Formats: sequence, structure tokens, C-alpha cells
Amino acid sequence: MLPTLRHIVEDVANSPNIWSPFIQFNLYERHCRRLRRDVDLEVWLICWDLGQDTLLHDHGGSVGAFAVAKGALLEDYGAKHVPTLRTRRHITAPTTSTTWSTWAAS
Repeated sequence: MLPTLRHIVEDVANSPNIWSPFIQFNLYERHCRRLRRDVDLEVWLICWDLGQDTLLHDHGGSVGAFAVAKGALLEDYGAKHVPTLRTRRHITAPTTSTTWSTWAAS
């Protein structure tokens, strides 16, 4: 599933005609728009402005991936067997239009 998921994420992220008309930045709340939904997956555009975040949460056993198409994203992440959170920064890669990451149920 992960190779297929990575391919889908890269295809969407590298096709700004699919998502760029829906970009909206708002200082008061993040903007979300579902771009695709079928039996196996959903694809979302999520726009965060500076200083916005989501509360720590899990994804209920799902497998997922995301791409940063523009700018940067700080991600705090952890695992059940590790007592502390770690932080990683995702930035738009200079050689392609996206960087990507995945998560899976632990």
C-alpha cells in the first residue's frame, strides 16, 4: 500500500492544477478541502498559516502520507513505545516540487 500511496501523493502534489485553485490562507484557522474520495483513500489539501497547528492526535490505525507543496511544516511525532515526542521539519525539496512523509499504525 505505501508505494501506491506515495505514488498518489507525488502525482497530486506535482499537479498544482488539481489543488492550486483551492489554496486559501487564513490567520485564524487552517483551510481544508477534500480533493478526492474513493473506497480506499481520501486526498486532502490542508493550508496552514504561520503559527497554526493541530493538537496531538493519532490516525486510528490508518496508513497515510502527506506532501509539502510549498513552504515548510514542523511535525511532532511519536510512538507508543517511545516516551518522548520528536520533531521533524518538512520543506519543499529544491529538486522536485514536494517532500513527503508517511505514517502507519503501530
